[in-house]
Amino acid sequence: MTKVKHEIHISNLKRIRVSKRMTQEMLSSRSGVPIKTIGNLEQLRRDINHCRVDIIYRLAQALDCDMLEILDQDKLRAQLPHTLSSYSITNSSLEVE
Repeated sequence: MTKVKHEIHISNLKRIRVSKRMTQEMLSSRSGVPIKTIGNLEQLRRDINHCRVDIIYRLAQALDCDMLEILDQDKLRAQLPHTLSSYSITNSSLEVE
């Protein structure tokens, strides 16, 4: 039998939510974001980097974290245009190197 190597990617949203000991239902109630949207974002069926800013803002407020912490930083770096390659993304801001 051949073993297939695979990576399990956990969304930052889920990682943060679980670390705060919150259920999806609790996060939905506190943020006003539908539970189905939260589930789709956590299960990577929707790209969180393409979410509306108000949704990211409300989730970050409910989780008491920075908006950039919720985003997929690796994808975000890959999506930055080549002209912005002198910028770096940190946990809290976009900085010029």
